[in-house]
Order: sequence, then structure tokens, then C-alpha cells
Amino acid sequence: MTTRSPLHVAGRAAFVIILVVAAWGVGCAEQGSAEKLADDAPLFVSTTPTSVTLRNQTGLPLTDVKIVVVPYGPVQFAASFSRLEASDRRELALGDFRSSDGAPLNPRFIKPRSVRATAKDIVGKSYDVEVPWK
Repeated sequence: MTTRSPLHVAGRAAFVIILVVAAWGVGCAEQGSAEKLADDAPLFVSTTPTSVTLRNQTGLPLTDVKIVVVPYGPVQFAASFSRLEASDRRELALGDFRSSDGAPLNPRFIKPRSVRATAKDIVGKSYDVEVPWK
């Protein structure tokens, strides 16, 4: 029977903890962050504490545009419009987003987690972007 010194056991435990923390950090760093979206992305979404801005950089008009604010909770808030011209931008106040029952998004009671935008261009290509709330 061999006994291990407390220093050897503590060193092994520290090594395992470092590996777990490193793996967790890498996993969180790759989670669709807004920094990964380039300024020249075809569909650019940005957020401020009071609004969401969508910018069309596809070169073609977009149709069936839908923006969804995903909060920390079960209810999602959406806003949509039929057309967004090429190189156009639309800024929506948080009060413009509605839940499925028509209630407006109130940032005093709802904390947004992310914003998802979907659209189609006139050729039929679909665009889907999700960015975390800043």
C-alpha cells in the first residue's frame, strides 16, 4: 500500500480545477458574441439600453423582417415589418416590441438576454442572426 503525500493530492486537484476553468472559459467565449459579428455582416444588429437597431448590408431589399427580444423568462417580445431596403437601417424602441398577447416590453420589469433577427431577401435567401444583449 502506497500513501500519497498531501502535496501530491493538492497538486492534482489544482490541475483538475485549472482544466475545468479553462474549458468553461473557452466554451463561454465562443457563444455567439456580438464581437464575432463583423461590421460588414449582411444583417447587423446592435442594442442600446432603450432600443434595437437593425442594419441591412446585404445589397438587396429584405422582406418579412422579424426582430425578437429574448428575455430571461418564457415570454418573447417581437416586432416585424414587411420591407427593409438595401443599406437601410431601422431603430426600434423597446416599447415597440410586443409579446404574443400584445403586452409591450417594459425594461423595468423584463431583462433582455439576446436579440434575434430573421429576414429574407427578394431572391429568397434567409438570414438569421442572434446577438447577446449589451
